[in-house]
Amino acid sequence: MFASKFHRAEIAVNVAVNRDLLASAIRNAEPDIEHPAKDAAFVFSKEGSVWKAEATEGVAGDEFDLPGFQTALLQNLANLSETRTPLVITHRSPDVSLTDAQALSERAVAALNRAPMTLTMDSEGVTGAWTVTADELSAMLAPGIDGLDVNDVTFGTELDAIAEDVETPARNARFELTNGRVTEFSASATGLSIDRDAARTAFVAALNDDGTDVPLSLIAVEPTVKTEDVNDLGITDLLGTGASSYRGSPANRINNISNGVGFLNGRLIAPDETFSLLAALKPFETTNGYLPELVIKGDKIQPEVGGGLCQIGTTTFRAALNSGLPIVQRSNHSLVVSYYNDPANGKPGTDATIYDPAPDFQFKNDTGHYVLFQAEMLTGTQDLRFSFWGTSDGRRGSYTPPVVDRWIPVADPIETETIDLPVGERKCQSAHVGADTHFVYTVVKADGTSVDETFSSHYRPLPEMCLVGVEQLSTPDPLQAGADGVSSTQTSDVPAQSDASQTDQEQTQN
Repeated sequence: MFASKFHRAEIAVNVAVNRDLLASAIRNAEPDIEHPAKDAAFVFSKEGSVWKAEATEGVAGDEFDLPGFQTALLQNLANLSETRTPLVITHRSPDVSLTDAQALSERAVAALNRAPMTLTMDSEGVTGAWTVTADELSAMLAPGIDGLDVNDVTFGTELDAIAEDVETPARNARFELTNGRVTEFSASATGLSIDRDAARTAFVAALNDDGTDVPLSLIAVEPTVKTEDVNDLGITDLLGTGASSYRGSPANRINNISNGVGFLNGRLIAPDETFSLLAALKPFETTNGYLPELVIKGDKIQPEVGGGLCQIGTTTFRAALNSGLPIVQRSNHSLVVSYYNDPANGKPGTDATIYDPAPDFQFKNDTGHYVLFQAEMLTGTQDLRFSFWGTSDGRRGSYTPPVVDRWIPVADPIETETIDLPVGERKCQSAHVGADTHFVYTVVKADGTSVDETFSSHYRPLPEMCLVGVEQLSTPDPLQAGADGVSSTQTSDVPAQSDASQTDQEQTQN
């Protein structure tokens, strides 16, 4: 007889999840269930120079037990268990009661009477002083469990303003590949950031100790990619390339595209980083190299700094698709723009618009290795070519040529009288036919399995619109009342060619 030398073993799988993203996904999926408890609060009023404080009662709420859910979920995933993970909803009373707030009202008024408070810094070679007035402090003060506290949102806003003066971002090491070789190198640099936890602690301590001086300090922020790391990043394989044409662009548009290419070329995208195109390109200011280029806001044409950068967004989108990377955020333009017709068949549907602060274009580097963003502006052919280099895991990304499901005809031309042009002169914006389109994005993995995703786009039709110069308006001009013809809740911003024959759209809502 033979005894088996093999024994059954239970091996747990190492699993990690992004807890913030998981919590956000749960709340987005069930937005009407959770109603967080609200603590009691102060309501301040001022008569002359005399401050008064009233306390308002808190509200109990229902909240997801996210820590418990995440712990149970990780355990089930690690054990490859098919057991459902329950999401418990807990009823929570306010941490700070009305009685607590009432007991602290006099101390809150005393803090306002001592104001202003002074925030000072002498750290890492940076010095400065900033004041918080009584009015500003009244928006920050909150009752706490053990004394006076601050509202994290308003206090954070105050620190954000100071950060603009004192913080410096960390700089990653960079290099560029030419024919598979590194040809450019820049060293990494440590950044500086306000120690926000320490600042909050010091501010609350000053409130409760009858103080007015709050020390601030800076802490080092290490770069994601240090100089000693750049030769070990595994930048060996071309993952994918995206292209677009900017032929026919006016000078300012070409300048803006070139400026954006300079910001992108050579950037390193860390493993698991969600890359934001807006963050990489801004601020959109003349001091940052951008120039005014015509944009369409609603139905008006006017210059705006940074017009034309949707050429960057569209090319980056196509490069991410051909690299098989997950698309996190993408919005199409609201108008068919010939600059962005797909190279495969000349049809619309594979564009991506950006506009600060939204929409953004974002993709995630889920390759497990660093990805190098190589951006090229081919001035001879007036084409953009963006390439992503990294370590291939065998996946292949591709997309079908866009299909136009229907063309949407334009309405009759619109003429608008204006006294801003010479009598009889016409200034026209060309018509744009609308369309509904789609294409299929496919990622084939190393094991042969594939995942398809359909991207659909709707482009609104826009009739020809002309301004006609007249001596006197036949009807009152509504714009004279201060309106710009654009709804505050629905705007579309389209960097355009100077002769208005082609447009770039960056839309916030359409």
